[in-house]
Amino acid sequence: PPAPGAPALAVDEAAIARFATFQDVVRAVRNARAEYKVEPGKKIAAVVCASDGTTLAALRSEAAAFALLARVDGDGLAFSPDLAAPADSGKTVHLVVADGVEVFLPLANLVDFKQERARLEKQATKLRASIEKLETRLSAPGFADKAPEKVVAQARSELSDQQDQLETVLKSVAELPAED
Repeated sequence: PPAPGAPALAVDEAAIARFATFQDVVRAVRNARAEYKVEPGKKIAAVVCASDGTTLAALRSEAAAFALLARVDGDGLAFSPDLAAPADSGKTVHLVVADGVEVFLPLANLVDFKQERARLEKQATKLRASIEKLETRLSAPGFADKAPEKVVAQARSELSDQQDQLETVLKSVAELPAED
């Protein structure tokens, strides 16, 4: 609160809204970087899209701050009034930040495909081993007959969940670009 007797200062609601949008865009990119486990020092490319010209101009005017805070390569940063992935960007991560504000991050910048393939294949191997153990336990004579129904149901549920996880991991491996 202002000091007693001091005049009230004007509040620029539009500036507050622009800054909130800027924060949301930075947060979305940083969250995507964390989700894809991008190395902290690695700078990535980004295309920031805003359908509203004023919002786009405000974001563009803060390009240097955005590049610094979101760890985006200044040369790989582009702004567009079109809410569509750039035609030449290949596979992208699409971030919907707010109504009329979106960001596209080229997947090639986020992921080391060789490392990601190795990680997914290791995860698939662990899942296969776990599925095999569960299948062996469920097919063992006496387990399904003698174990409490709750334990058998839990084992079946766990088996189903792991089979679904394995299917998702294998699908992710298949979607990765072929190795050079």
